Amino acid sequence: MDHDDTTSSDPKTEPRPLGERLAALAAGLAHQALDSQELDWVLVGGLCELACAADPTMSDLATTALYTRAVERLCDDFSQAGVWATNRLLACLIQEVRRRLPWGQELDRRLAEHGLASPAQLVERCELLARPRPVENRHRVERCLVLSRVTIGADIAITSVLLQRLAAAFPAAELVLVAPRKQAQLFGGWPRLSLVPMEYPRGGGLAARLGQWPALHDQVRLLAGSAPDDGRTLLFDPDSRLTQLGLLPALHADCTRLFPSRQALPGLLGPSLSALANDWLDSVLGPGPFAWPAVWLAPEDQARAAAFRSRLTAAGCRHLVVVNLGVGGNDRKRVAGDFEAQLVCGLARMRPDTVVVLDCGAGDEGVARCRLVLDEAAGQGLASCLVREAEILERLPVQGCGVIGVQGSLATVAGLINVADGFLGYDSACGHLAAALARPAVTIFAGAPHRRFIERWQPLSRAAGQTLVAEPEMAPAALVGQVETAMATVLAAAAGSRP
Repeated sequence: MDHDDTTSSDPKTEPRPLGERLAALAAGLAHQALDSQELDWVLVGGLCELACAADPTMSDLATTALYTRAVERLCDDFSQAGVWATNRLLACLIQEVRRRLPWGQELDRRLAEHGLASPAQLVERCELLARPRPVENRHRVERCLVLSRVTIGADIAITSVLLQRLAAAFPAAELVLVAPRKQAQLFGGWPRLSLVPMEYPRGGGLAARLGQWPALHDQVRLLAGSAPDDGRTLLFDPDSRLTQLGLLPALHADCTRLFPSRQALPGLLGPSLSALANDWLDSVLGPGPFAWPAVWLAPEDQARAAAFRSRLTAAGCRHLVVVNLGVGGNDRKRVAGDFEAQLVCGLARMRPDTVVVLDCGAGDEGVARCRLVLDEAAGQGLASCLVREAEILERLPVQGCGVIGVQGSLATVAGLINVADGFLGYDSACGHLAAALARPAVTIFAGAPHRRFIERWQPLSRAAGQTLVAEPEMAPAALVGQVETAMATVLAAAAGSRP
């Protein structure tokens, strides 16, 4: 237990909220596992019991603490200790659901059909799948099913690599991506690929997070046909949340290949996850052409963005920079203070005739943050406005220079990045989107646990790019200066690539 988690005996001191206390316990569990390569099974059992509590508030708090402060922390370590502890912790959670929740009997029955009666058997199967196994009898394969990583950035960095390599290795096979509906905005423009919707709740209790697996199991069996385990269907699992990182089965192990994205590598540093995926595919499919991260946008989204850029150019805009300051709900990735407002204003003034498009997403919090930045821009004498995606072709928001906040869909920001001269953002989905679109970019890593994390998650792109690390002690003004210098370098390297 951390020292901060103790309750003071001073009656004037308010006890910490329950959610914070559970989060501290879960964080301590992860720290202990990484330090000693062992789990405190008494603490694991207590947290799992709370995650299965009948009280939905208690269940949600405990589950959120376990996933955000323990599971994600262990995964992000990219160490053997992290892999070991994550697999056993998730297997324990699954076992508690089998024992305690009303629908656990159905989960237990389905897992028993796969010969998985205990947590140890779940872990053993997962570790077996993580070993590279070449695909034999490739001529028999009629369809390749690929599970989504659920998060957009991971699907671009990892899943898109798998899809391209599988399309090349099995040119006559059906290619199917099982993913949340939102992924269709980025992958729906590839005629070869079929998308099957499957949502995964990234919040809530265990009932929500594990309750979708039976539907996934049924959907995969349906897609595989009347003889799902006959070798004609292969399932590729890129460490998906849909299967709890490979612990829950969808097809027979012989028909499943699991990409071990959390694997430890010799030394402290190593290649990006996109490069690791290519290496793993070489061992599974045989050496093949390197696949860069990619997205496939719908033609109408590309055309709308191109028309918007043309209108800005006609009004005098010479440089278009797209900025996204989203952090995927993880505020540890954000630089505090007035950094974001000063950054956007600095970029708008960096070169004459520059327009900065600030993507604020579709949620209320993102729009509120965007308004604060726009207010600062207006206060500094810059033309600024906020528009919805449906309005970007109806009126010209600024004349030649300034800041435009755009509230819209993922497809809209993807189109805008595709026609931009440069992109700037935190370590998040849009950084990987810019990489996939081969647009010059600057990525800011803030709050990263260690250098290994940065190396793995650094976007891989054919285009010019720079990665900046926001050190905790760095003054915001100094970081703004570093970003401006990096963006100037990136834009200079990209000069002449756009008309």
